[in-house]
Amino acid sequence: MKQAGNKTIYLKDWMNVHPEIKQSNSDLYYIQLSNRILKTIEATLPTELFDLEEAKEISVHVAAWFEDIISELHIWESFTKSCQALYGKRLPFPAIDDANYFEGEVNQADIEFLIWHLLQRFHGNENDIMINPQDPSIALMAGEITKLLEEEYETAPESKTMQEYLNPKMYDDYYTFTRNAEWLYFFSYLHGPSNEERLNGLYEEMNEIKDQYTKEELARIFYDARNQMLFCSHGGPLALTVSEWMAAMYEATPWVKELLGGVSVRQRAWYFVEEKTPTHLTLVAKEGGETIKALCKSVAAETLKSILPGMSNISVTAVRYHDEWWFNGSILLDNKQEHPAEIKPAADEAPAIEHKDYASFLTANNSNDLAYLGSYDALKSFLVDSLGWADNEDETLPTLKENENFVLYVNKEKGLLIAPDICTLVKDPANPYYNAEEAAEEAMMLYFVPGLCPIDLLRRLERDNLIPDAAFQPVENASKEEAKALLDDNKDFFARYFLTDYYFGE
Repeated sequence: MKQAGNKTIYLKDWMNVHPEIKQSNSDLYYIQLSNRILKTIEATLPTELFDLEEAKEISVHVAAWFEDIISELHIWESFTKSCQALYGKRLPFPAIDDANYFEGEVNQADIEFLIWHLLQRFHGNENDIMINPQDPSIALMAGEITKLLEEEYETAPESKTMQEYLNPKMYDDYYTFTRNAEWLYFFSYLHGPSNEERLNGLYEEMNEIKDQYTKEELARIFYDARNQMLFCSHGGPLALTVSEWMAAMYEATPWVKELLGGVSVRQRAWYFVEEKTPTHLTLVAKEGGETIKALCKSVAAETLKSILPGMSNISVTAVRYHDEWWFNGSILLDNKQEHPAEIKPAADEAPAIEHKDYASFLTANNSNDLAYLGSYDALKSFLVDSLGWADNEDETLPTLKENENFVLYVNKEKGLLIAPDICTLVKDPANPYYNAEEAAEEAMMLYFVPGLCPIDLLRRLERDNLIPDAAFQPVENASKEEAKALLDDNKDFFARYFLTDYYFGE
C-alpha cells in the first residue's frame, strides 16, 4: 500500500459522508473506530491493491455503515429490502446463510458486499477494471472487520443528530425532503460512491464552459443540471431514483413511504402563466398544453412579484410532493411577449406500429434481427441499399466513420439500433468477426461501460447466449466456471449497478 499522505482519519474526513449538521456526541467514537478499521485494512489487504487515501475512504464509509446499523437509520436496510424485492434475496452476493444472518446486526456478508462496492467505486472505476467479488482478500478483510464491529456492537453509541435529521416527522416539509434527498444521493456512505463520478463530471463540464457565462448564469446551469441528476436519474447500487431509495428507507412508516413513493418530476419546460392567486400559479405547458397549479411559496418573493398572469412565460422544473407542485431550481421569466407563445396540443397517443425499417431489415438479412458489419462503408451500404435511407451526410451517420465492427439489431416497435466496436465480442454463427481471444478479455465491458451496448441489444444477446465469454476474471483458488456463474447468477444486478440510466435505455 502506498504510504504517501497522512495515515490518520480526522473529523473532516468523517463529515464528508454526513450532512451539514451540528456535531454529535458520537462523532468522536466513530472517528476513532474509522482509524481502527483503517489499521485492520492495512493489516489484511494486499499492499499492491490500492493506496492509502482509498483505504481511508473505505474505512470511513464502513464506520458510517456501522453508525447506520447502530442508529437504525435504515439506509442499508433500504438496499437489502429493495434487493429482496428485485431478486428474492437480501444481497446479490455473497450467498447468505439465513440461519446465521440477523437483520439490523453485524453480518459478514453485508460487510463483504459493502467492501466490494467501495473497492469497485474508489479503485475499480478509477482504473477501468471490474473487481471480482470473489477475491479472497475481500472476505479476509471483511472477516477481520466483522470481529472488530461485533466486539463494539453492544456498546457503540447511536447518533442522535442523524436520527433527528432523518426523523420521519420531518417529511411534512418539502424542503426537508429535498435537503435529505440531496445528501443521501450525493454524499451518504451507500449512494455517494455510486454518484460521485457523475457529479464530478458535472463539475468538469462547468469548468469547461465557465468563460462563456456569467457567474450567475453558470450557477443556474449547474443547479439545474444537478437537480436533474438528483430527481430524474437512477443511482446507487440498484439504479433506483432518489425517491425510490427514500421510500424504501421508511417502510416502517407507511405514510412517509407512500408520500416519498409518490414523488414525480416534470423536467424543465416552458409554461404560460394563466392565473395567479395568493396561494397558487396556474400554468399551461407550452408543449402539450397540460395545466398544473404550483405553490406560490416555492417562488422567491421578488420573482413572484414579476410574474404577470396572462403575460408571463416561465421556464422551470416542477416536483410534485404531498399532492402539490413545487418549483425547483432557478426560474427563467419572459415578460416581453405581448401575446402568449403558441401552446402546442398534446399529440394523441398512437398505438404501437411496426417500424418502417423492420421489414426491410429482415428481408435484407435472411429474417435475422441481428446483423454484423465490419466497416463503416459496409454499414453505409446496408443503410442505403437495403433499408432505403437517403445517401447523404444527414442520413448515413457520418459520426460513425471512425468506428468498425458494428452490431445492428432491429426491433419491431423501435426500429434500428446500431452498436459500434463490439462485433468481436458476439459469438454468433452468423458473425464472421467474432474473436475468441478478444471476447475473453473484453466481453465484460458490455456490462461495465455505459452506452457501449444499449440495453435492448444486451438483453437480445443474453437471450440466445451470444456473449458466453462475458465473465469476471477468475481469482486465486477459483475456477473459470465459478467466475462465469457469478455473472450469470447476477446479470441484472451488474447491469443496473454499472449502467445506471443506460439500464433504462436513457
